[in-house]
Amino acid sequence: MNEPAIKKTFGGCNVDHIRPALAEDAPKALNVVISFEDAMRLHLSLGQVLGKLNSYNRSTKAGASRR
Repeated sequence: MNEPAIKKTFGGCNVDHIRPALAEDAPKALNVVISFEDAMRLHLSLGQVLGKLNSYNRSTKAGASRR
């Protein structure tokens, strides 16, 4: 029986702009401006990747080192 294909990406979104402008001494927190539709895509993508990460058995060496 064939194994299901492994996902290489979980999606993404387009960023309109970031404030304050990126600089060498940029703060640790930035404001990212995206459209509502892109926010929904980002939310779905993050949920899928977190679900995948949660499926790993992190008590084993192989599960803890998966990326």
